[in-house]
Amino acid sequence: MQESDNLQPDEMLADILGSKPRSRGDILKDFWQYIRTEGLDDSSKRVVKTDDKLKLVLGDEKTVSIFLIGGLVEKHLS
Repeated sequence: MQESDNLQPDEMLADILGSKPRSRGDILKDFWQYIRTEGLDDSSKRVVKTDDKLKLVLGDEKTVSIFLIGGLVEKHLS
């Protein structure tokens, strides 16, 4: 992978994952790891509960469908 393939998380996403640029796949993998580590994945596995940090990235809802997460995270990458 070339350096140009790496994406930079914005300040809100960097608060969760750190500011190191990396591939979209690695960013999403780390984002899901944060969700699992914090116990924010719902037992149905179809929604994610949001904490204060996730609300900055995913929006102000109490839960977010897992199918929307990739697109919402993508908005915080450059």
